[in-house]
Amino acid sequence: MGKQHSDGRAGTRPRHRFAPKTKREPSARDYREGWAPAGRALRLGGRDGKVPAVNVREARAEDAGAMASVIAIVAEEGVLLIEPPVEIEARAKRFREVIEGESRAKLWVLEHERRLVGDGGVLETSADGVLSVAIAILPDARGIGGGRALLEVIVAYAFSCGAHKLELEVWPDNTRAIGLYESAGFEAEGLRRNHYRRRDGTLRSALVMARAL
Repeated sequence: MGKQHSDGRAGTRPRHRFAPKTKREPSARDYREGWAPAGRALRLGGRDGKVPAVNVREARAEDAGAMASVIAIVAEEGVLLIEPPVEIEARAKRFREVIEGESRAKLWVLEHERRLVGDGGVLETSADGVLSVAIAILPDARGIGGGRALLEVIVAYAFSCGAHKLELEVWPDNTRAIGLYESAGFEAEGLRRNHYRRRDGTLRSALVMARAL
C-alpha cells in the first residue's frame, strides 16, 4: 500500500515531534512533547481551540471496512500506487488478516471528530528488520496534523519492535507527501524508473524513501 499525504503548514502544526533517532527509553520530555509508545493512542491538537484534535489508535477488526473505504476514495485521486476501482471487500479482508495476525505488520486508524478519516501502517518486507510504510487520509481531513500523527506512532512502533529501517514509495510529483516524509527524517534513496505499469498501459516511476532507525 503506497499512500502519501502531508498534513499541516508552517506555523500551524501541533507541537509534537517524531520519536528520537537513538534507541533509548522515552524521557519525560518526550512524553510532554507528544511522543507516544507503540500501542498507546496519540491525541494531538484541540487544546487551544485553533487546531482540530486528531487521534491515532491501533486498528481493530471492525475498522477494516471503513479503512478499505478510505483507500477506495483516496485511490480515485491518483496519489496512491493502488489503482481504482478498489475492491472494498477484498481490501477489508486483507486489513483484517493483518490486524489479527502475529507478524510485525501493524495498522492504525486516524480519527477526527469521532470519524475514521485515515489509516496507516507498516508491512514486513523481504529484508529482515525493514518495514514498509503506508498512509492514506481522506481529502477533507488533511492539513490538521493527521499525517504527522500517524508517522509519529509508526516510527515509535518501529523502534519498539526492533526494526532498523523504514521504507516507502511515493510518486515523484507528490511534493506534499515528500515534504511530510522528509520532515520525519526520511531521505530519497533512488528512483524506480518506469516501474509500475498502469491499467492504461503507461509506465510510472516511483521515488524510494527510507529512514534508518
